Amino acid sequence: MEWSSIDTAPEYEIVETKIDDKYGERNRILLARRGKMWFVPDKYTYVYYLPTHWRRPTVEQIEDLAKSLEIRSAELLKQADEIRSTKVRMS
Repeated sequence: MEWSSIDTAPEYEIVETKIDDKYGERNRILLARRGKMWFVPDKYTYVYYLPTHWRRPTVEQIEDLAKSLEIRSAELLKQADEIRSTKVRMS
């Protein structure tokens, strides 16, 4: 799939991004644009640079992202259960 100029990137959609300039290609990562800011898929963390290009992610990239978010979700739910059980023991 061809890379497009970053100024044509859709808002609120996860896309693959990169910087490609006189220093070469780097920072290939999935991000989502909100206004002028670019966020990692958790939607809370933003990057401190402006990508130069974007393209639609592959099915594999989206599946990998979904798996990692499932794992993270399970970890957070486990942490919440631990906090809940600690509060019960303390009461």
